[in-house]
Amino acid sequence: MRTLGAVAPEVPLVLLVAPPGYGKTTALRQWAAEDRRRFGWALLDDSDNDPVRLIRHIALALHQIHPLDDAAWRALEVPDLAPQGLIVRRLVASVAACGEPWVLVLDDFHVLRGGNGMDLILALVEELPAGCHLAVASRHKPGLRLGRLRAQGRCIQLGREELALTRDETRAVLAAAGLDHSEDAVEKVLCRTEGWPAGLRFTGTDGALADYFREEVLAGESAESVHLLLRTALLEELSGPLCDAVLDRTDCTAWLAELESRNLFLIPLDRERQRYRLHRLLAETLRSELRRRESGAEVAIHQRAAAWYAGHDRPEEAIAHAIAAGDTATAAHLVAGSVRAYVDTGRLETVCSWLEALADGALHRYPELAANAGWIWAMTGDAPRAHRCLRAAESGTRGVGAPDDGSAAVSVATLRAALAPHGIERMLADAHRAFALEPAGSPWYPLGSMLLGVALTLTGAPDRAARALERAAHFGRTEDPSTASFALAQLSLLSMESGDWSAAADYADESWTVIESAGLPDYLSSITAYAVRARIALRQGDPRQAWHYVNGAQRLYIWPSAMAFPWLAAQSAILLGRLLLDLDDHPGAALKAADARRQLVRLGAEGVLRNRYQQFVAELDRKDGPPVLPGTMVPTAAELRILQTQVASIYRKLRSSTRTEAVREGRNLGLIES
Repeated sequence: MRTLGAVAPEVPLVLLVAPPGYGKTTALRQWAAEDRRRFGWALLDDSDNDPVRLIRHIALALHQIHPLDDAAWRALEVPDLAPQGLIVRRLVASVAACGEPWVLVLDDFHVLRGGNGMDLILALVEELPAGCHLAVASRHKPGLRLGRLRAQGRCIQLGREELALTRDETRAVLAAAGLDHSEDAVEKVLCRTEGWPAGLRFTGTDGALADYFREEVLAGESAESVHLLLRTALLEELSGPLCDAVLDRTDCTAWLAELESRNLFLIPLDRERQRYRLHRLLAETLRSELRRRESGAEVAIHQRAAAWYAGHDRPEEAIAHAIAAGDTATAAHLVAGSVRAYVDTGRLETVCSWLEALADGALHRYPELAANAGWIWAMTGDAPRAHRCLRAAESGTRGVGAPDDGSAAVSVATLRAALAPHGIERMLADAHRAFALEPAGSPWYPLGSMLLGVALTLTGAPDRAARALERAAHFGRTEDPSTASFALAQLSLLSMESGDWSAAADYADESWTVIESAGLPDYLSSITAYAVRARIALRQGDPRQAWHYVNGAQRLYIWPSAMAFPWLAAQSAILLGRLLLDLDDHPGAALKAADARRQLVRLGAEGVLRNRYQQFVAELDRKDGPPVLPGTMVPTAAELRILQTQVASIYRKLRSSTRTEAVREGRNLGLIES
């Protein structure tokens, strides 16, 4: 082992301290096999807690290195008559007569408990000649006073981190065993075993692993300690206060400190040693054992943990434990109160995992949760599920007799306005209602104001729309950045349409600043910001930058997709279609025109969106007319439609949304010559 072989000659004490199965003895044997020095071994046991037996055991190990002289043996015959220090000095002097450096190994050092034995070991360290080492292997921290040795740089300690198997070592072991040693397989094994060598040896044999833990770890623990370990194994994090709450005790801080001192597969999570976690494999084994012994204990433990985390403002952990306990009411309440904060800080996937874990029936019982869930599924492009959530929320508010101005009513009105299932006019009415129910400063106020601004824009009231969007940007900047950035992008669009390109650029820059600071570039709410920045780049004569932002918008257009919001899908299709047309991607523009038409049919929309669509299509027809060359035939409108359908089919097969992407993918597949 390279680390051991590189120990400096002036370092007399080498400690290997790690839980069982970390290969301490194996590492020492590898060191002995590779080192030219002589090694003496002493495998300690409980009888070595008698200092007399311990010194005789050490003498026998030293005798393996070099035969002891008669004076040393005589000192051992009457150890009570001579001070320990003198006996140690005679033993070391006798071995030193060989004239070469050597290494003495004391294995299973954790069995020693008495102070006299520790003093003897320290005396031995002080007497070692230059170039000689005392190597101590222990499962937990030895009771040696090491402060002075550490300060002098005369002691080195290798622990769990140094003894854990590396990625290359794990791959080699798997390969030697004839097991899958691909990168994915190695990653999975490392994640589960955390480099624990014994864990790797038991890969695929959970029964043998459980037996190992019972025999090597739990057998040495008291019944009370095993009882506590079984229950705390359900916790991803262990701290004194949390364990006290879960176990209904007051001494868990001391218990955890004692476990760590004995290296019982307890991994610290902070420098202060206030938070820990169990090794993953031990935690898995303990959980299985708890289910086998007390199948009903898990629910109460998870409920207590959920209550503790909720009381300490840690909703993510509280929700996880409430879901694990099957406590739908608590989980639904916590999720409903956390959705907005997590979405606005880039944690959309976390919220989706919560919603997936909750049963569908929870949505009908908790309308506010259903409305929040509707928003999440809409933001991830799952329109059918978003509409199911809306219906569940509407049904729930009617079923429980909720007040018309309660928080559930506000959330339902807001979601209905956003999904616009009944068209733009009804969207405006729902947005007015949602906005009227929320006072300035409330959590839903920025969103209600933004939706009102959009609805006013789409019904032809740009001045009133601008005021509503300004309110949304102002109040949402800190608490609701996704809404604020979207409102600013819509204000940029309004400025473009009024011919104020300077204001449009300012609003676009401000929107992008909010997006970047909140980590929202991959959120659907950023699609309009990409589009307006592309339009401004084109106006400034920078097509390369325009393509950069168009591709960003296209990515969000495809996934998560705006299909759950038909007005946004139509608006985005028109914006992107016009951009693609100006960038000479006519097939891509035609596809967007078809998308916009489908969304307008869903909306039954007249007014602003239809006018913009008609202007876009007219421009597309003007630019898309094929050149008439001598001897050629002009295709009919029907033939053009067939051609566009074929182009769309090719785009889909190539999983592309623009001509540039289609050409690149065609070349990658060898369909187009470079």
